[in-house]
Amino acid sequence: MFPATDRRRLLGMIAAITLLKAAAALALFRHPPTWEDGRMAMNLLEHGGLFLSHLGTVNYTLQFPTYALLIAGTYRLFGVHPPLMSLVNLAFSAVAAWILADIFDRLLRRLDAAGELEAWRPTLVTWAVLAFLLHPFLSYYAMNAVHPLLLDLLVFYLAVRLVLVDDDRGGPPDMIWRLGLATGLILLTRTTLLVALLPFVVLTARRRGWRRAATTTAIVLAIGFVISVPWLVRNYRLGRIIGYTSSTSEILWKGALAESEGSNYLADGERLYISVLSRAERARLATMSVREQSDFFFARYATLVRETPGQVARLFARKLRNFFWFRRAVGNEYGALMRRVMPLYMGGYAVVLATALLSIPLFGRGVLLPWTLIVGLGLFQAAFYVETRHRVVIEPLLILLALASVAALARRRADRAPRGIASAHGHGPGSADNDPDT
Repeated sequence: MFPATDRRRLLGMIAAITLLKAAAALALFRHPPTWEDGRMAMNLLEHGGLFLSHLGTVNYTLQFPTYALLIAGTYRLFGVHPPLMSLVNLAFSAVAAWILADIFDRLLRRLDAAGELEAWRPTLVTWAVLAFLLHPFLSYYAMNAVHPLLLDLLVFYLAVRLVLVDDDRGGPPDMIWRLGLATGLILLTRTTLLVALLPFVVLTARRRGWRRAATTTAIVLAIGFVISVPWLVRNYRLGRIIGYTSSTSEILWKGALAESEGSNYLADGERLYISVLSRAERARLATMSVREQSDFFFARYATLVRETPGQVARLFARKLRNFFWFRRAVGNEYGALMRRVMPLYMGGYAVVLATALLSIPLFGRGVLLPWTLIVGLGLFQAAFYVETRHRVVIEPLLILLALASVAALARRRADRAPRGIASAHGHGPGSADNDPDT
């Protein structure tokens, strides 16, 4: 990374902002909302099982286990106080900020092959980390939500950093094992985060060819799979579910509904996707087992694909658009504070996205790795369903690309200025000072 003095300043900034956010969270948000993971954790503490009630049925396999187990462990040690999880989320945010600083530094080196931004690199990294720490959406989920978003983000960038560090070192022998361990954590946290492996595929292919890339990626995935086998066995034993969660079929179905924009909510932004079903259908679901519910939703999804393939394709395109932009009713599901902040966030994101896109013509092939992650997550997530929080995971990369683009434009404009001044003093294009062949 950059010099030790800059690292110490950066670490101090991360610590100071995190402590201020922690104090604000404890003072202002005393009852953070709890999602499914929190209810699963409470059931584990009170009843000895990681389960929750879903669609009228007790379900042991609805969600990934990592965050729920962290909540349960925290509550067992310190008591059931949801604000404690805000502190845990903020700790995840601080660690992610430090990891992102290293990732940003390594990506800037790859973007800036000509070295024109070398002197600006510590400043660009610092501003990108600061933007991440003050990001309104991420701050909201860290300070006022018992939700796994910050854990998802941390796990994602942990894997990305492993890939970049090992590639910069020339790929040491233990790279595959370390990345395999990280893959196991990804599979138990959220499978769409597997997109973090794409840089590994690209870099390995560049060094050793696509055949070698396919082989080593298969080994990494196999290691991750072996680590997650106990969870898969548990899911099959408890619910006859083959997979990491029983919600996959339901997610595929809700993401293909014409009445929605491929999100949790219908187009009106008020009703949940499940309201599409009749009362009789919902009552029937409550009598089914978890496996039967999964089969019910998969049959509905298969029918949509078979009978209305055009609709499913259009919804995929809409979900992809919504991943990089916003659905029409975004923000309706949040409280008054977040709804007030949402227009500012949307405006800021629009500027960041537009500026980040300039990195493609400015840096050329140097932007391959960050844009592979950005586009890859969008495509993978759009196959299921899309909420704004899914895109937030890759917004730190967009922020970095936007800052690098602004810096490159400023530097190139500054480089052109002396030539204009020189021309005014008689050193024009025809003089020896400006002749590229001299």
